[in-house]
Amino acid sequence: MGPLVRTSTCLHLRPRNLQVGFRSSATLAASTLAPPGLHTMASSSVTSTLRVTETPNPLTVDIDVADTAGIVRLLHASDSQMFTGFAGLPHVYSDEMVGKVVRVVRGVEAALRHPHGRIVFSGCGTSGRLAHLTARAYNAWLAKCGAPGASSGVRKFDYLLAGGDAALLMAQESAEDQPTLGRSDILEWQAAQGIPDDAPVVVIGISCGLSATYVGSMLLEVIAGGTTTGGTGTGKPGWMPVVLGFNPVDSVASVRVDKWDTTFHAVMTRMLGGGGGATGDPAAAAAAAAKRCVILNPVTGPETIAGSSRE
Repeated sequence: MGPLVRTSTCLHLRPRNLQVGFRSSATLAASTLAPPGLHTMASSSVTSTLRVTETPNPLTVDIDVADTAGIVRLLHASDSQMFTGFAGLPHVYSDEMVGKVVRVVRGVEAALRHPHGRIVFSGCGTSGRLAHLTARAYNAWLAKCGAPGASSGVRKFDYLLAGGDAALLMAQESAEDQPTLGRSDILEWQAAQGIPDDAPVVVIGISCGLSATYVGSMLLEVIAGGTTTGGTGTGKPGWMPVVLGFNPVDSVASVRVDKWDTTFHAVMTRMLGGGGGATGDPAAAAAAAAKRCVILNPVTGPETIAGSSRE
């Protein structure tokens, strides 16, 4: 069989040989044939309605016919997209994302220094399990360093996952889609810990596709909770809501979930400064909330091999 050459991704497949070339993110943007939903603005920034996490990766469409060495090279090339970008969208090392990371780090620093400060990771499924592992690892590191309070059992890092600890071993899909569970979990955690609304608390909701209802309802409670699940209260003014995902903001769909009087899209809009509270000047309330919100969404490229346990 002759060589199969895929010039659009600079990928060359041969029966016993595979070579992967690398291009700049700008060239890669052109080589992906301008995916639907990609819009280049007048400035150097790029907006996109493309749900990158749900898109086949053009680098690995032929991974099933590659030999072992070729598969390794394809995995390496796919991983490199985290740092070089995909279709010109902001990546981990972009100035925009580095600036956001700095904001989160400062929030974490304030939480670590304050007696009531905490950092909470939350998520569903794999994201929730990563939240658990991350919190445990950081608490172990603090104890090893002899940080104040670590020896007394105070957990500066904590986690919340849909379905509780049972979800660490078995999927709890029904819990993941309950619109009030994220809100009730963070409120119960706050009451158990005795943390006031004005304490420096960083809540990092992990949702790869920026769509998890559990995460959305929890973040909304932090931003503008206190009255209804729709977020018409004053929220928790000392807390920093952070969402970590890997899709462009413009790709977040406004999809209604049963028994939830808002959407993840509306939560993201609130984090960007849209919407408002029930009291005072809605625009001022929204602007104040946006100042403490961080949307950390570097586009790391499509999955190497797409798939889901729900399919």
